[in-house]
Formats: sequence, structure tokens, C-alpha cells
Amino acid sequence: LAKQYAAAIAAAVRLPGAVLQTEIMRGPSRLQIGTTTVTTLQFGNQVIAFISNAPYNTDDLEPGIIDEAVSAARELGIELMLVDAHNSIGGQNCQQPSLDWRRIFHDIGASPDQEFRVGVAHSSELQFEHGSDISDGGLTALVIRKHEETYALITSDSNNAAVGLRQTVMDELKKENIDLIELCTSDTHNSAARYLTSRGYSALGEDSDRDTLVTAIKKLAKLAEAR
Repeated sequence: LAKQYAAAIAAAVRLPGAVLQTEIMRGPSRLQIGTTTVTTLQFGNQVIAFISNAPYNTDDLEPGIIDEAVSAARELGIELMLVDAHNSIGGQNCQQPSLDWRRIFHDIGASPDQEFRVGVAHSSELQFEHGSDISDGGLTALVIRKHEETYALITSDSNNAAVGLRQTVMDELKKENIDLIELCTSDTHNSAARYLTSRGYSALGEDSDRDTLVTAIKKLAKLAEAR
């Protein structure tokens, strides 16, 4: 399945004129529900929803939350991709609030359809030195532009992120007139238990120098924006 998926993606990006294509999207739309931030993007009947409890501690989503989201999406004819941003550890604990998924889907559905362009950049393109908190997949910036608005989705092959890092990335990108969609970590266990910390791993921003990390993210966002 992984080979089929990779082959399909490779074939898609090789299509003549693919770089010049424009498509239609809705969002990003952001709702704050208690301690939880839900950010959504919609492409046709497909909705991507990112969930973050930052700056509170973020653990894996409870199965009940996933079931509720999938059930509400199915009733509304929505194909849902649910992303646990997994992007805050080291702060206070919180109880995951109940999420009104029909309200969330209605909110993104009420956003206007707009054309967009997309660009991407990866840390392998930079001279980026990092610590044990980033695994083999590195950092990626995916940038979306709609008219005069620019948004960035930042991902790291890491197991969670240090408390406060998400806000720092958001603030620094804002200085470049780029709004953060979300900072997401892959929840990798590639480096787990190799480093003697109380939880068995170093979260993003705990081992790598934070200033270097944020600078790399900003460079990647600008590279992707230019594409």
C-alpha cells in the first residue's frame, strides 16, 4: 500500500502543467472550544481537521472523540481526515472537552470557496543541524496562498513539541505575514527510549536549539511561499 501511495503521488506531480494548476478550497477556519483549538480546511467534500490543546499537555486523542467526529462526518456526507497535532508537552494537564463536530463542520462549510496555490519545502534543502528531538523525516513547510493571504502548515518528525514552541512559531511567522495553520508532530517513536528523559524522549524544541529551529522553519516557509 505504501508503494502504491508513493507511486500515485509521484505520478500526480509529474503531470504536465501541474505546477500551474489552481483548485478551490475553504478555510482555514479556527474554532476555540474550551482548551481545544480545531483548525479545518475543506476541499470539496473532504475536510482536514487539526486538533491541538496547546499550551496544555497533549496526549493521544481518546477513541470516543474520534468516533464522534467520524460519525458526524458520515451523517453529513463528509470525508474526514482527523489530525492530532500532538504539539504540546511540559505544561499543565487539561481534560479534553466535548467537541461539537456539527458546529465545526458547519463553520468550515460556511467559508467561501476560493482558488489557492500551494508550495512545499523540506529541511534537507537547508544546512540544518538538529538534536535528538527530530527524527529522520526532518521538518516540512507546506504553504497555501489565497489571494493576498498566506498560511503555513509546519510538520516535524518528532514526538510531541515543547510547551510554548507552537506559539513562538506562530508569532514569528506572523512577522513574515504568514498565518500558522498548525504545528504538527508525527508522534514518531523512532527515537523513543534512546534518550534518558523522564518520558523516554525529547520533545521538539527540547534538544535542538530553539532559535535555530524557528529560523529554519521561517526559511522553509519562505522557500515554499516562493514556489
